[in-house]
Amino acid sequence: MWKDFVAPEHPVGLLSFLRRINEAYSPDLGPLLVHCSAGVGRTGTLVALDTLVAELDDENQASIFNIICDLRHQRNFLVQSLVSQIFHYFIDFLYKINLEMSKKYIFAIVIC
Repeated sequence: MWKDFVAPEHPVGLLSFLRRINEAYSPDLGPLLVHCSAGVGRTGTLVALDTLVAELDDENQASIFNIICDLRHQRNFLVQSLVSQIFHYFIDFLYKINLEMSKKYIFAIVIC
């Protein structure tokens, strides 16, 4: 469960969830709707993470600050808390480590 105003407890699980969504989604189906209770905290975090992962996959770099600023121009208060913003930097770190590890044929991250 992902409570409001806090970061998800299992970041690798959230990345896996995003991968499954992106593998199953087709633009032919129409827009994908993401919404939590207020539509800004968890919603913003998930949308920002999806954008972050896409940019890292495409360009091998991304600016979390710019992603959040761009999203906030579309919807005020997205990615509400400092904890959520710090979480994005943590995911960025994990994702980059996983990319490097994958390049070396290691396919798992263990978080203790």
